[in-house]
Amino acid sequence: MKKFFTLFSFVFALSFNANAQLADGSIAPDFTATDINGVEYNLYSLLDEGKTVIIDVSATWCGPCWSYHNSGALETIWEQYGPDGTDEMFVFFIEGDASTTQADLEGTGSATTGNWIEGTHYPIIDNADIASAYQIAYYPTIYTVCPNRTVTESGQVSAAAHYANVDNCPAAAGANNGAILAYDGAQGDFCGELTFSPSITFQNLGTNEITSATIGLYLDGELVEPFEFEGSLNTFQTTEIEFTEINITQASAMTISIDAVNGEADDTDDYNSVEALLNPTTMVAETALINVEVITDNYGYETYWAIRDFDGIIYGEGGNTNVGVSGGGAQSAAPGNPGAYGNNETNTATVEVPVDGCYEFVIVDDWGDGICCAYGTGSYTVTDDNGNLLAQGGEFTTDIANPYEADFTSSVQEVEGLTALTVSPNPASNVAQVTFGLTEATDMDVVVYNTIGQAVQTINRTFNAGVNQFDIDASALANGIYFVNLNSKEGTSTVKFTVSK
Repeated sequence: MKKFFTLFSFVFALSFNANAQLADGSIAPDFTATDINGVEYNLYSLLDEGKTVIIDVSATWCGPCWSYHNSGALETIWEQYGPDGTDEMFVFFIEGDASTTQADLEGTGSATTGNWIEGTHYPIIDNADIASAYQIAYYPTIYTVCPNRTVTESGQVSAAAHYANVDNCPAAAGANNGAILAYDGAQGDFCGELTFSPSITFQNLGTNEITSATIGLYLDGELVEPFEFEGSLNTFQTTEIEFTEINITQASAMTISIDAVNGEADDTDDYNSVEALLNPTTMVAETALINVEVITDNYGYETYWAIRDFDGIIYGEGGNTNVGVSGGGAQSAAPGNPGAYGNNETNTATVEVPVDGCYEFVIVDDWGDGICCAYGTGSYTVTDDNGNLLAQGGEFTTDIANPYEADFTSSVQEVEGLTALTVSPNPASNVAQVTFGLTEATDMDVVVYNTIGQAVQTINRTFNAGVNQFDIDASALANGIYFVNLNSKEGTSTVKFTVSK
């Protein structure tokens, strides 16, 4: 039976290695960098030579890093198994703190535990971008990268234990042996319909050069697209394969499998398939108003959340805006950032979405360890105004997206006799003029809301039959999205506009 990976998660469009603190078996991000002596290195070039690479990501001010550095374990690896030894391994010291100086490395700076350069013969690279790419959650983090590009967190072990890990690296097996090393595409719950282009990282795990391969995309067992690869992949080399766009509207099992390598059946059954289960979400909001409660952990400033549609438009957000929807694991937030929450506190907000459709609640952690349970017991709860649960949790890594479907047409009555509701100009910078028609004179409260449900302007008056107009002072509003609610005794009508200066 062929081995395959089954993917359970929420819909996302990132490869496996997007999670903080790379999971064992993830693909090691490639890098090209120059060490403190001016010598340039490329990780994948070393791996293509068959070397196993140890990456020590540390900081000069880190006490445990200094202790392990002085144990001599990595220096022993370098001397016995590096270029001056058997030449089967390589070692990098990566200084992961962007504020580190050359003086810190030399032991004379203000943020250092000693001279890191003296007695270190393997390359020292001062590059925080590498640490960020590897989603470092703590120092030191020590990885072993196998020639096939998979990564394992090996930790602060002895030289002998590091060397023993070489035997755990996948070896080339069989002559014609392809493998699916990673999947990039949607998986788990989705809202409405799902359109995306699945892709995989295809690797040669055999001893023969791969010049052709057939990889099939199947939905519920039916072949949708056979992809014909033609090229040249030597042992452990990889290529990205992207399939054409597919559209999913119902529960489906998608499988991508290697059907042939060099015109023959694959020589092994290992890692020949990936499977993603795609399911319409069962979470439905019956109201336009969405209530969000976030209880922070011991590091509240690391948290950010947003409610957005599937075009990426954000209708409400909270927490540290410096983190943002793409800031998971960046480790760049600070307590004084705009909107930053306090520690171990409860924060609530109400967001109004304008129309029926698909939305998702996204919560992001700057450090990459969620809001529960290592450093406090934080949590989030999202409900509609009828109390229906849309999202709940607290344990995640960098971020988690919770899709839901908004279906509140039946529960929202429009203002009777109101027609042609518009805002112009839109976007507005100084004045936004609201125009609408009424079949009869109507008493209405007009409220302008921002995306976190705060009323920023209010008008109370009787509007006449026929065409009506009134102005909103946009000059007094910050840039962003706003909603104009016209409320009568019979119902509510809403129009969205944007302020951009």
